[in-house]
Amino acid sequence: YHEGYEQVLYELQASFDALFYDHPEIFWFRSTKVTVKFGSSVLVNKTTEEGTVFVSSIKISSNEAFPGAYDLKDEFFAGVEAAVHEIRSSSDFDESGFVTDNELLQGIHDYICSRCTYDNASLNSYLTTQSSAYAHIFTPAGVFTDSVSSGIVCEGYGRAFKILCDRLSIPCVMIAGKASASASIGHLWNAVELGGIWYLVDVTWDDEDNGWSYTWF
Repeated sequence: YHEGYEQVLYELQASFDALFYDHPEIFWFRSTKVTVKFGSSVLVNKTTEEGTVFVSSIKISSNEAFPGAYDLKDEFFAGVEAAVHEIRSSSDFDESGFVTDNELLQGIHDYICSRCTYDNASLNSYLTTQSSAYAHIFTPAGVFTDSVSSGIVCEGYGRAFKILCDRLSIPCVMIAGKASASASIGHLWNAVELGGIWYLVDVTWDDEDNGWSYTWF
């Protein structure tokens, strides 16, 4: 019974992770609550003495990422479209009259850096209190809306980067892990495909106090 229950939870978590990493534009929730109920009857194989228990219901309910997140969806998606338009129209950096995917990626990188700052203060407050009042920093809401603080952390940067890459038809994934073997907290960055080759990009580390660099671009 216990092994089966753990397998159900594993499959559900894998499904949620796939949704979360493939569709970061669903910014209004970050976690889910799962309730699994099993049927009361057990089918027993008398030969093997193994029993079969059936799942009667699975309920998945999402938790709002931060207070008011649900109500920001229209503003958020309008902001995404405005960002796409601005990036398309301002990324001809070599003035050739044609915008390449490389230039679009630079435009995405620069747009996010120009809109946001890394918010250490809110991160520390969240780690101390676990209050959802600071949880907006983990979402891309601050990149695409004016209703939310523009202070974000790596998860917000990485999710915003993938959203814009997806809208501009550039293959992109989010990568979660640790920045180094000795890191105490997690980190999130991106990989993009250009010409059949995958490259790592870390917009978070490029966003500096007085502008931005291209060290991790």
